Amino acid sequence: MNRKSTLTKAVMLTAIFTGLVAGMLAPKSASAVYMSFTAELWPGGGGILTCGWHNGPCYDDDTLVLSGPALDWAGQSSITYKVRATMSATLPGKSGTGYVTIGSQLMCTHLVIVDLSDVLGIFQTGTHYLHTSNSIANGTTFNINAAVGVWTTTTKTLGNTATETGCGASWSGHHVHQIAGQGWTKRSYPDHTTCNVDELPVTNNVTDCWVGAGYKQGDRTWWLNFPF
Repeated sequence: MNRKSTLTKAVMLTAIFTGLVAGMLAPKSASAVYMSFTAELWPGGGGILTCGWHNGPCYDDDTLVLSGPALDWAGQSSITYKVRATMSATLPGKSGTGYVTIGSQLMCTHLVIVDLSDVLGIFQTGTHYLHTSNSIANGTTFNINAAVGVWTTTTKTLGNTATETGCGASWSGHHVHQIAGQGWTKRSYPDHTTCNVDELPVTNNVTDCWVGAGYKQGDRTWWLNFPF
């Protein structure tokens, strides 16, 4: 074998070896995982649920309630944003972000809003807490956590029920409207066929409308491809 062919063979072997090493060192492309996230909105008040707006019908009867899916909490209490979340596959870190906006804090219109966005920062749903005097700063963000196949609860204190004195006969005293905004699928909290019904000798019975009742207000599911 002459010198030229030997040199050519050496160059070819070097190229092959270099290619093999490069292939071993190159990161492998991971296949995307199509994963789902589900969040549930839960009551955030500490008083009695009066089953609808003031003394009206329960919110889940759409033919009767024109003001939307709101929970009306009577009595003075702390107000929290409470959401449970779960996901279908492992994702490092948080599953979403809560973003707080402080609306009007004037008499009769005290408002705190919490928006929920996914890990990409895309808005998914929101919740309004009307008649809430804020103790949290405008622009506050916090993580919405979740685990695979496990419900993880996130709570964030927003403030307290505001005293809306002089706002009309039915607006007096402490109360909060927890309003499920855009994105939530309404759920029956409470059931309008049982809450605040007359159970003689008690009229307008509220014993089945306590905070401890195991009902959610709404839920939201979204899907993402990971890695993004």
